[in-house]
Amino acid sequence: MDIALQLLLVKSKLQSIKTRIRLTREDLEAKKPNATAFIQGAHDVELDLTEIEKTIYDLEREMRMRGREMNNAIPINGHQKENITDFENENTVKNLDL
Repeated sequence: MDIALQLLLVKSKLQSIKTRIRLTREDLEAKKPNATAFIQGAHDVELDLTEIEKTIYDLEREMRMRGREMNNAIPINGHQKENITDFENENTVKNLDL
């Protein structure tokens, strides 16, 4: 599977999990406000998942930047390979002349 599709799938699963936890926490707050340990635990998990979401976003942005850098480097790399070939050919000609 393409990495962009994998990222989309993971982000949607993460969002789904966050939503389920939030709904469960809100339900606990409404129906069992004395269950503070469970409510606080759900809240902590929501914060952790938000941090994970931000990290995925940062990694995705970094991946895209690296991809652009690679795409920009391809023509430069091709030009450098041509220069190497030209220098090798010149060197061969000079060695034959000696």
